[in-house]
Amino acid sequence: MKKLIDDLNVVGVIGLAKNSGKTTTLNHMIALYEYLKIGITSIGLDGESLDQVNFLPKPKIKVKRGMVVATASGCLEASFVRFQVLDKTDFHTALGRIQIVEVLSDGHMVVAGPTTNKEMNQVLMKMKLYTDKIFVDGAFNRMTFANIDQIDGIVLATGAVVSPFMQETIKETKVIVDAFNLHKSYRIEHTPSDSLIIQTTFHRFGEKNKKLETIKHIVSNINDKIDLMYIKGAITPESFTFSSNI
Repeated sequence: MKKLIDDLNVVGVIGLAKNSGKTTTLNHMIALYEYLKIGITSIGLDGESLDQVNFLPKPKIKVKRGMVVATASGCLEASFVRFQVLDKTDFHTALGRIQIVEVLSDGHMVVAGPTTNKEMNQVLMKMKLYTDKIFVDGAFNRMTFANIDQIDGIVLATGAVVSPFMQETIKETKVIVDAFNLHKSYRIEHTPSDSLIIQTTFHRFGEKNKKLETIKHIVSNINDKIDLMYIKGAITPESFTFSSNI
């Protein structure tokens, strides 16, 4: 794995399911780069001592002296790790303002970073001023990394917790991997005002909403070949149910 992420400045870590080993994977990645100035943040809240779904003990995010962490002020106040504030952002969460700090002693920290992709992009840009490499911990079922410009690559933690049947686990994992490996299209040069665009050989359809019903309606009334489909923002699993009709 190290060879795959050596050249990436910002790496996101997500889990395909709850308790799939995401935090364990993150801790392993941190250990691989002890010689670098590592930065850590998270989309939303993670690193709690008990799993908030099944209340079982969870592995904590390990931090060491010299690392840089972007987390909420409430998490810092509850931490036993000594730290020095490098930057106070204007981004607020339920646990307080997001601050960027340098860790001054080894220990464990609860990491609750920005909750939106826009804020995450700005926090990562600030963190790059103090770090060599940054790891972003994705909260459970938050797979929005594809929309974060500052992230260079993604590590997906998966395993038997996804399904009791190995073939099903492989199938679900492959769907996510294939989605993240889709090539970027440059046929739309500027961000359009429409949330949904479907381009056919002879026509172009644009809509302000991207509801599944809207997509189905347009697709069912198209007789020529669809060359391009643009959907602004995230595509949920339900959005794939119409793909067989295209």
